[in-house]
Amino acid sequence: MVFITLILTKYSFINSFAPQNLSIVQFSILAVSILLITAGGYIINDIFDIETDTINKPNAVFIEKNIAKKSAFQLYIIFTIIGVLLGVFLSFSVDKPIYSFVFIGTAIGLYLYSQTLKKLPLIGNLTVSLLISTSIYIVYLFEVSITFTYLQNSLFIYIIFSFLTTLIREIVKDIEDIDGDYQQKMNTLPILIGRKRAKMVAFILTGFLFVFTIVVSRILVVKSMLFFGYSIVFTVLPLSYLLFRLWEASTKKQFAYISNILKIIMLFGILSMLLFQFI
Repeated sequence: MVFITLILTKYSFINSFAPQNLSIVQFSILAVSILLITAGGYIINDIFDIETDTINKPNAVFIEKNIAKKSAFQLYIIFTIIGVLLGVFLSFSVDKPIYSFVFIGTAIGLYLYSQTLKKLPLIGNLTVSLLISTSIYIVYLFEVSITFTYLQNSLFIYIIFSFLTTLIREIVKDIEDIDGDYQQKMNTLPILIGRKRAKMVAFILTGFLFVFTIVVSRILVVKSMLFFGYSIVFTVLPLSYLLFRLWEASTKKQFAYISNILKIIMLFGILSMLLFQFI
């Protein structure tokens, strides 16, 4: 998903508005850097989650079953260091050394999320949502040197969409995993306020995302009927269905299903970048 986002942000989204700064080699370095840091984040998260995943998703536990914890941690170190070094190298090569802190901060943020922040109500959810949604902005940061108002507005639409869908999914996953998290003495939102209230928070956020998508769709009518039609079919209608399923959800299986729906909505949201070629 991250790789698709990076490719479409550069070649479909930004390419439709502005000349790009990075060569193919430089963009490849950027993409590999982001992917390695992301992979490292997943590994360290799985390392810290071994006990909770054994309870919540026993069939999905990989570390300790297929790979030793020590080996997994070594992979985390290797992926993260190489990813950060590539990001720092690219930042200096384009005469923007300050951008190095984006990669360093992301790596630190992912570690802190896995170690501590995800145990706190909403803070962990907000952190990972922010880190994931900024992958779009990182490409923009390196690629665009001239300000285009419509490009920036469209960019923030995608960032907000990515942030909200990730935030909703993180809350839904916390509800799904409440049993294991409770046994590990974590203090996630569902544990703090209860499963039903946490579900209502996810429902309200989904409602906000639904309204936001409708508003954006109405604005897009002026730009492209194709974009408007895509937005209605692949985001508005699925979000309507998601609201219904969220309202009805009460079991672990139902929340897992909702989490998968959100993945699909995220994917279709990202794929809409292809339509900028026709605007």
